[in-house]
Amino acid sequence: MNGVRERLAEAWVSHEPTLGFRVWKTSDVPAMSMPHTHSDVEVNYLFEGSLSYLHGGARILLEAQQLAVLWGGIPHRTLPPGLKGWGIWMSIPLTWVLQWNLRPELVERLLTGDVLIASRDDTDMSLLQRWYEDYVSREPRRQRALALEVEARFIRVSLALEPAADQSRLPRQAAIGPQGKVNLVTDFLARNYLEQLTIKMVAAAADVHPNYLMRLFKQHMLVSVWEYVTRLRLAHAQRLLLTTDSNIAAIAFQSGFGSLGSLYRAFAKYAPGSRPLDYRRLIQADLDQGETRGINRQEFL
Repeated sequence: MNGVRERLAEAWVSHEPTLGFRVWKTSDVPAMSMPHTHSDVEVNYLFEGSLSYLHGGARILLEAQQLAVLWGGIPHRTLPPGLKGWGIWMSIPLTWVLQWNLRPELVERLLTGDVLIASRDDTDMSLLQRWYEDYVSREPRRQRALALEVEARFIRVSLALEPAADQSRLPRQAAIGPQGKVNLVTDFLARNYLEQLTIKMVAAAADVHPNYLMRLFKQHMLVSVWEYVTRLRLAHAQRLLLTTDSNIAAIAFQSGFGSLGSLYRAFAKYAPGSRPLDYRRLIQADLDQGETRGINRQEFL
């Protein structure tokens, strides 16, 4: 009976915009009233207490000093009594994770709804605390170190995974009802946003008519299919602007835009007040001046 209630609860999902790259502390938070989704990857680490999730139909228990990684594109919520204790949470743009060239099986498991529980590591407690301090320091060099350390920790997670605490998974939510169709599409887009897509290709991933998909996606995600794709591509481009010396035209094509003009239009719409070259120069100026407008700027949202 509880499983039926949980599946019914999953029918009502709060869809949120991308959180961007963030690190924050959380403590004594009540259980979520409904599942939610977002396009980022989450990292959760408890210093004290425990927390139960419902993630894509599976119950997952996170205990103190365990590091959990999940993709927010799968409907998920915390279960009663919520978080009793405290921890550090992170959100990382999915496009960053996809660019890290991790083991394919790690990415596959994330995108198909697994919560990955890393093997306990005695250094995680001090590492997560330092990441939080780096993030709030407003010092670009520390935040650059933070980004590199997060990437390195993900590589280690891919080398030593433990199965989730509860292996009795319910059928994957992506196969159930209209919400399931949307889940299939967001999964497909996460894997293929760099390709030159058509609405027919996207609709085929969920075996629905293109017109129905466009209505359904907008209803559930509150943005159109193409806005969702554009935001994924923009996050990819911003990462390349931060981490490479590639010219703007090359970055436009490497990010799936297909033209320089499309990249500029995406910046104008979703990162108003900056153009790609201005964005790169601003980051470099921050490094030179010791200020921060870098990886935690609103343009990442």
